[in-house]
Amino acid sequence: MGQDFLEGKKDRAKRGWNRASFSRQSPALFDRLPQLKGRTFTAKLRSGQTAKTGETLLLLVEPERQSVARGNSQIADCINLPQEVASDVSLHGGALATEVVKVNPISNTVELAYESADKAQ
Repeated sequence: MGQDFLEGKKDRAKRGWNRASFSRQSPALFDRLPQLKGRTFTAKLRSGQTAKTGETLLLLVEPERQSVARGNSQIADCINLPQEVASDVSLHGGALATEVVKVNPISNTVELAYESADKAQ
């Protein structure tokens, strides 16, 4: 009887340790991290242009058009760029580095992501 009682106590203590380690790994309500928030949008590739997942491209926002460039050549157009993205780009001088998250060969589009500083700070 005493051995069974001690075994039960040991299991309960182990579960408590597991729960505590899990709570330290998961974010809480009042954590200050992450300080960066991610944002994604899509762009239509121009004819004959390709992109690779993980590639870094440059988003250019000009008054008459929004485009994505690799080096000096523009490879994609952003037709419906969200206003939040356009305002983030204007804060960075009209150009912003983005990363290709997904390439859709059927629709000939790319999904681009970038991280912007949290405006709530």
